[in-house]
Amino acid sequence: MDAHDRKTDIDLEILDLLREEGPKSAYRLAGELTRSGEEAALGTHAVRRRLEALASRGLVAGSASAHPAAAGEAEAPA
Repeated sequence: MDAHDRKTDIDLEILDLLREEGPKSAYRLAGELTRSGEEAALGTHAVRRRLEALASRGLVAGSASAHPAAAGEAEAPA
């Protein structure tokens, strides 16, 4: 299996988990993927990168908590 096929498989597993169980953090998705039989443990950073790639293709939407500026948390106090 080449790297592209592996990424596609992981993307499909992420999409399945999100569809079945609703929104989750990258940390929780990484844990679910590891428990669901992923050969090698998939770290939070790797899951976050896959989520970003899926979002760039319009397949998932991020939450405001994932983007502090969008939630107003990064603004300087007035």
